[in-house]
Amino acid sequence: MKKIITLLIGSVFVFTIYYTASVYLEIAKNEEILYSDIGKTLLAEQEDLSLLLTSFERESEHLSQIADLSTLKTKISETILSIIVLNPQMNFSSGWAMDEDGHPHEIKQSNLPVINKNYGWIDIQLNTSLRTSKAIYIIPIGNQQFLLITYNLANSLNSLRSLAYGFNSYSYVINTSKILTPPSIKLTPFARVRNAPIFLQAPVLKQWTLAFGGLWEDVYPFSLPLIYSLFFILILWGFLIISITALLLRAEELKPKTLWILSFEFNIFCTILIVFLFTDLPTISFQIKQRTDTFRKTQEFFKNDPSVILIPTAVYLDSLSFPDDTSFLVTGFISQIYPKNTPMEMGFLFPYQSTLYSSTIKEISRWETENTITVLWHFGVGLTAPFSTKFFPFDKRIAHITLWPIELHKNIVFFPNFLNFSTLNVLEKPGFDSSVNPSGWSILDSSFLLENQAPYKFFNPSKTDEPLTYVFALTLEREFLGAFLSNILVLALCIFVAFLVLFIPRDSLLDSLFATISIFVGLIFIAVTNHSSLRATLEVSSFAYCEYLFISFYILLLAITTDFILRRSSAATQFDQNYILAICYWPILLGSFTLMLSLSIFSSPVINLLAT
Repeated sequence: MKKIITLLIGSVFVFTIYYTASVYLEIAKNEEILYSDIGKTLLAEQEDLSLLLTSFERESEHLSQIADLSTLKTKISETILSIIVLNPQMNFSSGWAMDEDGHPHEIKQSNLPVINKNYGWIDIQLNTSLRTSKAIYIIPIGNQQFLLITYNLANSLNSLRSLAYGFNSYSYVINTSKILTPPSIKLTPFARVRNAPIFLQAPVLKQWTLAFGGLWEDVYPFSLPLIYSLFFILILWGFLIISITALLLRAEELKPKTLWILSFEFNIFCTILIVFLFTDLPTISFQIKQRTDTFRKTQEFFKNDPSVILIPTAVYLDSLSFPDDTSFLVTGFISQIYPKNTPMEMGFLFPYQSTLYSSTIKEISRWETENTITVLWHFGVGLTAPFSTKFFPFDKRIAHITLWPIELHKNIVFFPNFLNFSTLNVLEKPGFDSSVNPSGWSILDSSFLLENQAPYKFFNPSKTDEPLTYVFALTLEREFLGAFLSNILVLALCIFVAFLVLFIPRDSLLDSLFATISIFVGLIFIAVTNHSSLRATLEVSSFAYCEYLFISFYILLLAITTDFILRRSSAATQFDQNYILAICYWPILLGSFTLMLSLSIFSSPVINLLAT
């Protein structure tokens, strides 16, 4: 019998090594291919961009030879966005630019960039995440004057869309002096598991570099079969380690020390599986894939350059709260810049407004320039957004503030006005007042998105279903300590007390059947009360996965109580002396919890959606 078990364990060992190696090599191969593709694309774009900027330099040389500066107005085009003449002190003298209708016009003043040299490129703004696409060149002309020329890099921006994966992984041009020491890149599967950073760079011109920065999760989101494979590998290694330990320690002899070691190993194995399941890889990978697809659709939208009216829009929040798990309340400011002489109704709609709460939208300021009208509103609104509490107390929330134009039948697109913010780093939370602190939640990041989807999916498709939808996205995570102290700590104490009860000596005063059952009934009462409080905290229709721990605890207490009743009249056995119930306590609790958790997560709607 022992030889058969040894042979079986050996077969499992060989299969585990083979299967782990095959998955390892698959991940490594995919990483290498993706990393190589990014590098090739970056080098190809670097060559094209370098040639384009060199041609702009030659164009600048040609413009600097023009004696009559008034003729520079005729050079304004889709390629040359503006030409500004600077005096010897490098202050504004005169200039021409492209207006909203695509016609050149003279400008009377201009906000000049920081000028730290008198020749060459002083700024290149090419960023696939922020969708900035212009470059500014300065060149001296006669009479100690200078030309400040702004070139359009929109075509280069569109060609870089294959390197854009969202706000976390994208390509951009940066001054070489601003590049920090890039992280060391090692192409190992552990880099993907750790979600390690990626950074590649290729010099474009002197002091300017085309770079790609991001995270492996954006470039290589785990597929559902790969997630299954990783979970299966954990199960194989756990089974293998426990089996080898049992074989080496001769578990068939039922020695207390051996059983405690096996119990400890099984508990560690279940804990690792629980951590893996609570990372919720299927949902995370699905959301990342959605984000990347949406971002690339948006890039494609701008590449096609449809005849749309772009309205720069900025959102700034000064309060945020969650009255329940189906909606949230926000107040703040919205500013929009509308073009003059364009017939349209100014304003916006909140398409997912809750009917349970009143809303206010009040115009508080308006000012005009030669070509635009800027309007500032203050708003307060309740928005519907069902949040899942399944992973309580480790759950996160993604709240979307979606804006639609009032006249949906017109080709109007609200576009993020990035110039309104001092930072665009999502981790620095642009669009938030520093005092915003929703009770029980921590704000992780905020970002401005453009979703490429039809406003009204329930209508027949039409040309008005194509414009982008403006979304201000918030990512929050629950404050774990408060949720743990108020909902989980009591259960944890009950679990440990029930475990300690199993060590009561057989001949002690507390070992009576009545005392034992009284203790367990008291623990069940406390656990049920705490469970009821947790249900009141969460949405009534939702089910948090941590509730499986309550169910496992109920089943375990029932089993222990039944065992006490059935074996009370019998004499003490070797099993009683070795506390067999105590040895099996944690494996039964964690094993049942892990099993129920696995079945729930891998049968969720997200899994079914990924599978299709």
